[in-house]
Parts: sequence; structure tokens; C-alpha cells
Amino acid sequence: MKTKLKHQHGSPEWLWARFRNEEGKAVFGYSDASALMGVSPYKSRAQLYLEKLTAPVTVEETWPMRKGNLLEPLLVVEMGRRLGVNLVTPDVVYEGGRWVGSLDAVPADSVEDPEFIGEIKVSGKYIINDAKDLPQEWIAQGHMQSKIVGCPVFFGVFDKQQNFSVIQMPFDNELADAIDAEAERVGGMVDEQLPLSDEMILDLEAEDIAKMFPAQKISIELPPEAETYLQLLELGRETKAQGEKQEKDAKDFLARFLKE
Repeated sequence: MKTKLKHQHGSPEWLWARFRNEEGKAVFGYSDASALMGVSPYKSRAQLYLEKLTAPVTVEETWPMRKGNLLEPLLVVEMGRRLGVNLVTPDVVYEGGRWVGSLDAVPADSVEDPEFIGEIKVSGKYIINDAKDLPQEWIAQGHMQSKIVGCPVFFGVFDKQQNFSVIQMPFDNELADAIDAEAERVGGMVDEQLPLSDEMILDLEAEDIAKMFPAQKISIELPPEAETYLQLLELGRETKAQGEKQEKDAKDFLARFLKE
């Protein structure tokens, strides 16, 4: 593991540092671990792969992202108070192998070689009381942080019920090795710009495929099972149209009833 200066979060330099290393090889941020293992609710392994094949783009900050960024400094202080340690957010990133990323908090006296990692989560989705409540997506991230940096991970969670808990993540060496191996496998595919496997294509959505393959005006023969999905597509469009009309009629009635 080594450290280097951290660029401003979300900046083009920050994005590029999580995209390719100095040797031009594909690297992953710690939060990519969940997508690599197929447990991310936001991104599939195939979608992550496609991202790594194209230049990174700046993502507009959403309210959940902004809320987390606003609360994080306060929660770092509270986490430190509960653990009896002065915590700071380091101004360096920690990298090793195919991994590179920043950390939310580490003890102030061990920034270069942390005694432990503090990972802050602000969630409107989960209720967290103990380690068994930690979702798989967080566990995957925490395992790669722990493996690369070489120390335990504590989660500081401000959860759905607005409770704040500090929980040490149990570490599974086999899981960490499996995630690391998957990063090496997918990273190698990116380096070689290999085509997506049939397994990965199953994870893609229509918009993803449209980005991969330019549209062409040609005729092809679909397999028999496609007929079912054509019927479902037609039914879905009809149902959507009916729902939109029902919504409009209901709004019109209520508006006429309420007026002012």
C-alpha cells in the first residue's frame, strides 16, 4: 500500500485517478467492490466494465450525495468522540494493486499507516443496529479498504431512523481475496479491451446496449422466445398509456373540484 495526494472530490483529476494508474492500467475505487461482486443496487458488473472502457465524466451532485457530504465532517467528530480518538479526514488516497481511493476518517496520529479506518454512511434506506445489519454493498467496500490499507474498518452509520451507530466490520479474508481476484480479472479485460462475456451482457439494460452498438437499419430474425418479450413490451406500453390517462383524468377532476 502507498499513499499520494488526494485531488478535490469529484474533480476531473479525482475521477481520472480512479480510472487508470500511472502505468495506464484500469483501477477501481473501493466503492466499486460491490458492483464487481454483483451486490450493488446501483450498478452491475457489466455497467462498471463499460464505464472503465470510456473516459470518466463528472457526475452532477444529487441531494443524497450532498446530504452525505454535509453531514460527514460532523459524524467524523462524533465517531471519534465515541471511540475516544482524534479522527481526521486524510488528504491522501491509499492505493494498492487494482485499487485506489480516499478514506473518510483515520486516527490523526496514523494517517500514513492507519491504525483503523472510519467509513461514514448516511442512509435513508437501512436501519443499522449491529454488524449483521450492514448491507453487502458496504461490506464489499469495507473489505477492500481493510485489505489494501491493512487495518480494521469501523462503520459510522447515520441510518433511516436518524440513529448513529459505530460498528466494527467483521473481516473475512476469503471474501477480500475473492473481490481482489475479480478486480484483477475485470481490470485485465479492460486493459485488453476484451468484448463483454455472455454473462455480463445479461446484466445490461437497453440504454447500455444502445451506447455500445450504433443503431443500424437492417432486418434480423429473432429467436422464438423473443415473441414473449415483444408481447410484454406492447402490453407494458398500453398499460402505461392507460395509467397516464387515468392520472390526467383524476388530476383534472380534483383541480375542478378544488379550484383555489
